[in-house]
Amino acid sequence: MNLIKDEWKIVVFYEMKPYWQGTEALIAYTTSLEQICSHIHEQCNSILLQLRHGVTELEYYNQLFLTNQFREREPRQRVRRGLINAIGNIAGDLFGVLDERFAQQYKRDIGLIQANQKHITSLWKNQTSLIEAENNLLKRAEIAMNQQHKILNQHLVALEKATNTLKEDVQRNMVLNNFAIGAIIASNMMNNLRTMQNTLLDTITDIYHGRISLHLLTPAQISDELSTISSQLSKDVALPIDNVHSDLSKIYDLLTVKTRMLEDYVMFEIRLPLISRDKFEIFKVVPIPKYQDGNMITLVLVSDYISINIRKDSYISMTENDIKQCLVLSTTYYCHSRKPEYQMKEGDNLCQMGTSGCKTIIEPCSNHWIESYAINTYLYFCCNVCNVRTICTEDMKAHQLKGAGLINIGQGCLLRTDKLTIYPYKVHSSEIKISPDLYAPTIAPINDVINITLPQWSDGNKSYLDQDTEQIGNRIHTLMQEEQVLAEAEDVSYHDIHHYVMIYIIIGIIAITGVIFVIRRVHCRWQVPQVAVEADSSTTPPLPSMRRLATIRRQDQSERIEMQAS
Repeated sequence: MNLIKDEWKIVVFYEMKPYWQGTEALIAYTTSLEQICSHIHEQCNSILLQLRHGVTELEYYNQLFLTNQFREREPRQRVRRGLINAIGNIAGDLFGVLDERFAQQYKRDIGLIQANQKHITSLWKNQTSLIEAENNLLKRAEIAMNQQHKILNQHLVALEKATNTLKEDVQRNMVLNNFAIGAIIASNMMNNLRTMQNTLLDTITDIYHGRISLHLLTPAQISDELSTISSQLSKDVALPIDNVHSDLSKIYDLLTVKTRMLEDYVMFEIRLPLISRDKFEIFKVVPIPKYQDGNMITLVLVSDYISINIRKDSYISMTENDIKQCLVLSTTYYCHSRKPEYQMKEGDNLCQMGTSGCKTIIEPCSNHWIESYAINTYLYFCCNVCNVRTICTEDMKAHQLKGAGLINIGQGCLLRTDKLTIYPYKVHSSEIKISPDLYAPTIAPINDVINITLPQWSDGNKSYLDQDTEQIGNRIHTLMQEEQVLAEAEDVSYHDIHHYVMIYIIIGIIAITGVIFVIRRVHCRWQVPQVAVEADSSTTPPLPSMRRLATIRRQDQSERIEMQAS
């Protein structure tokens, strides 16, 4: 036995806002389908009937959710019986009951957390505004191009297929298609809402039956939560399982859950028992009477059941009612006990002590048969001699029992006395192998259902555009042939180049002679002023003004020479 000392409270909030939004969207979709159905009564009445029935079922089970919690669009069905929640608040303070004040406090906490999350989200959006702007620009460009492409294709298809005689049929088909698509969407939405609703109903039903559903806390969530709890526990308590990973399936049988429906949330309060690190073993104490002068003397015990720790130094008295309230997991009991632990020493008795020793009860002697914890094992007490018979198939034997002792009855046998018959307990088993009966239909190829072959068009049905294109192609081919003929004609040379060779040679000789003459003349004129300047510099240095005049004259002479040369 494991002694439960404390509890860890886990509060789970299931947000109902998406569920209510989906329900309102389904009602709006059904209303729009009713408007479409005004044009096609014979095709859509049966479908709308099913959708209305599904919406009615959802509304009915929504009332089960809300019970005494109501939305704004629904009238109250139950009024508060007091002006203040005094009884609920006192019960919550004393026993930890989930009262109105506790629920409102959690509701405010959730609102504050959501506000913080929205603020953090806004900061994150501001950080990524540039990337989003670029991404949105690319998306808008892509959407615009796709829309233009789609519009172009729609116009082409409309120009090819639209005729005056088929307008009414096309419009009717469009209405039917829109209704069919809308009905499929509404049906899928209703199925999703019904699945969510059934999950919540099953979860709440399991809670009222003392079980917890896997939809409420998944194994991954409960594993993370147990790891967090284990790191924060004190040294005197521990988790009720040894290994979080291998024994995770056992924890669901030990959890106790309470639920409460709010306007926007379903609140679940999960309690996880925390056990003592000391292990106990439960014993049923059976006093063995003593025969004396036609009477039997029986000790008065401290309790019918006791739990002794492994060290055998302390025990806790228990009753049969305490045992029934324990949580049983396989062969281990998890019991709540607020009773004191008594110290056990050597020589101590488990009887109620009086002034002179253990208290006793003296009664007229009678034979007793008490069932033991072991299967098919009984504790007997006989005042004098008990004559019993054991019958095994075709064999029967007689026995005499004296005093007190244990007797085991084998399988296939029974024990009979003059007043009673004891039948053994036997387990019978059998095996049944089953498999799912799933029908897999065979779908024919698409060519057998729809004719997708393309028609062969004759040459006589060509459009004017094709004819014009063909004529233009023929003209281009003709022009290409003419250009080839012109290219061949251009290869013929009608110029006699050898007539101009002598003229080009004479002009070249004259030009070379003129250039040589000009160069020699310029060279001679340049040497005469240079000699005069050297003679003047040997006598007296020229004045600055004379140097400037000489420079100007040289420039004038050089310009004249260039003009003559040109």
